[in-house]
Amino acid sequence: MAAKHIEIYHKALGYEFTEGVFRPSELSGRQSNDIHHIERRGMGGNNEADRIENLIALTTIEHEELGDKKQYKALLYELHLNFLKHNKVEFNEDWILDQISKNKY
Repeated sequence: MAAKHIEIYHKALGYEFTEGVFRPSELSGRQSNDIHHIERRGMGGNNEADRIENLIALTTIEHEELGDKKQYKALLYELHLNFLKHNKVEFNEDWILDQISKNKY
């Protein structure tokens, strides 16, 4: 069984849950390896973090370079917002806009 956040991501985007299914990185379009929480879950988990608005598909390299770094959060949310809109995913746009506002320097 896949982790909860991976199931949420796949369901929202209509991806299959099968092994090896192509899931593009939202940054490069390459095969993603990670579903990243833009805002960390933290120790013990954070229910607010496991939502499509906070989950972005990245390659391992993108995750290492951009993930969990405050200076990139607003950028990741902006790119994710555009990706969700482009793919006609139902989501709470105001929630993402609020996160962008909170994380801009």
